[in-house]
Amino acid sequence: MNHIVCDTNCLSGYLWNGAPHRVVERVLAGRDKLFISKTLVAELNGVLHRPKFKALLNVAELTPRQILRDVVDIAVLVEPKPLGETVIPNDPSDEAVLACAVTAGADVVVSGDKKHLLPLGSYRGIRILSASQYLAEVENEEMK
Repeated sequence: MNHIVCDTNCLSGYLWNGAPHRVVERVLAGRDKLFISKTLVAELNGVLHRPKFKALLNVAELTPRQILRDVVDIAVLVEPKPLGETVIPNDPSDEAVLACAVTAGADVVVSGDKKHLLPLGSYRGIRILSASQYLAEVENEEMK
């Protein structure tokens, strides 16, 4: 079982089909352990209240509150310690993902952020992978 931190673009995959949704399903099935912080919960709340999610929420017959409750119920809430350095000066919210991962002792950060997080590749020994990369890796390991 991997210990993972998902950024909000992966967690919002709760509403989509595709790799991010499959990552969330792995957590729901108990195959991976998800760690989250209050900052990431607040960011997810903001994302889920964006107009582009309204139709998806209606089709799924879900509210942002229900999704947040589900995520918080399956995740381990951590209080991240400051990184002590600026890693991504252009997007402090991405540093919140890294701080959560470091504090949690995560194995992997799963992200769709091609601009800031994915180009890092890793941070303090924590791999940063796209949802597709992560799934390919764990599914390959599970087949062995």
